[in-house]
Amino acid sequence: MNKIEKAQKRIHAMLIVSIITLFTLGIWGIKYKIEENRENVKIEEEKKREEIERVNKYFRENHNYYLQKISEAVSIAPRQISVNELKHPEYFLVEEDGLTYTNGMDYFSFHSKEKAIGIWNKLNAEEHGEYILISQSIIRIPNNNEKEEKILKVAQSYFENSE
Repeated sequence: MNKIEKAQKRIHAMLIVSIITLFTLGIWGIKYKIEENRENVKIEEEKKREEIERVNKYFRENHNYYLQKISEAVSIAPRQISVNELKHPEYFLVEEDGLTYTNGMDYFSFHSKEKAIGIWNKLNAEEHGEYILISQSIIRIPNNNEKEEKILKVAQSYFENSE
């Protein structure tokens, strides 16, 4: 084998090593991003849970209402609304003595005020009148129920002044 062939083989070997190194670094980078995303999801879920607890505590202590998690066994039709994030409520805000899914207010919690505002801003003008932004949550205002509408507006004011 002459010098040119040896040099070509060395270059070829270096190229293969470089490709394998880049591939390995790429795999590690992807793995790191996946782990980072998982951690971010955990943090967001924890913040969302804290918001649910905070709102639930406020309504229990001040208005005799609480958040009722909607059982997966209960089939609820998707809401007719332009924003996908508000089609399927996970909770209803219900009166302590009103333990049915038929009279609850749809409740949607988010991990941050910015996320809630972003979703709120997607609503069209008509939908803005049907929902209220309270802290990091969006709640559907019940039709023709002045008592509950007033309670929601008081809660909105409370959270705006406490943040």
